Amino acid sequence: MSYKKQILEKELDILCLTETWISEAGDENIIADLTPPGFSTTSFPRTGRRGGGVALVYRSNLTSVVAKEYLTTSP
Repeated sequence: MSYKKQILEKELDILCLTETWISEAGDENIIADLTPPGFSTTSFPRTGRRGGGVALVYRSNLTSVVAKEYLTTSP
């Protein structure tokens, strides 16, 4: 079952994903496949190494704010 379908069937407001492996550019289709209508996705890929990364899929009527003081780069 796709994430998009699960979000809608379970009537989620927010879904947090880890180990997404989504890159900074070129993975727009993956993000589109994660994001149901009425939702937004914010993705933070791992920098400097392969793999990792996190994403937040949330209802568009919610506001998300990035707490930049908690952002780190991979060694």
